[in-house]
Amino acid sequence: MSSAASSSDLTVYRLTRAGTGALAQPQGRISRGFSRLLACIDGQRNLGDLQKEGAAMKLSPADLRVWLRELERQGLIEVASVPVEGDAGFAYQGFVEMQRDDGFDKTVEQIRLALKREQPAADDHLLRTTARLMALESGPTTRAITENGFFALPSRNGDRGASTPDDFLVLIVEDDALQARVAQNIIAKEGYQTSWAEDGHELVTHLKAPRRPDLILMDVELPGSNDGFDYLAKIRRHPAFTDTRVIMLTGRSEREDIARGVMLGANGYVTKPYRAELLRGAIRQTLNLS
Repeated sequence: MSSAASSSDLTVYRLTRAGTGALAQPQGRISRGFSRLLACIDGQRNLGDLQKEGAAMKLSPADLRVWLRELERQGLIEVASVPVEGDAGFAYQGFVEMQRDDGFDKTVEQIRLALKREQPAADDHLLRTTARLMALESGPTTRAITENGFFALPSRNGDRGASTPDDFLVLIVEDDALQARVAQNIIAKEGYQTSWAEDGHELVTHLKAPRRPDLILMDVELPGSNDGFDYLAKIRRHPAFTDTRVIMLTGRSEREDIARGVMLGANGYVTKPYRAELLRGAIRQTLNLS
């Protein structure tokens, strides 16, 4: 796959070894949108068909170039030294332009400003690019939360033969004891095994235990210098936890917060206050339980 060019010579991209590994274990490294794009670059899927199916984001050519540059920056793809003639290097057939409107541009700007507050010394162009990526990735998630009350992405890593709730250990990371008990009661009634971590230190202890959690319900507001997003990022970077599913269970419902969770690789997002059936539905969907 290649990016567009004005001449007949097009830039061809291929997956690096790291990209191949990330595609094999998408939930452990990259977001769903990026994994789809890697699959297209690898020749497993066609970008135009994906977008017509509605399974992928409606990316404009400009958006796609931004995504390709980001994947290259992360070391997941590289330019291949293979000349491509004509239009063979880039599948624009069936390509669907993403419609821009004031709402999208406003979202991008809000996310950019939120990022800038966290990284005041960062380059503004990089912040805008990152904000566009986050806004694109968070679109379906936000709609799912609005329509269903939660967002949940079924795991792509398989269930290792587990098929009933009592096969799974769910860890609740929550500093509010009352909130933790409410979630535990809801989950335990479904038959799941449960445990509780009050802060990041206890979370690490559970992750090092012989019986690791299969699913983590992660609050964002936690004691200490790291929040739930920071711990999510650490989990996603660690190869030992590629099978660990994470649902953000938090009162943080702004679109930039949802976007951050999606970009960091959360399997699901449930906002507080929530109804018991919504939490149960998000968990079952994430664990591939019918």
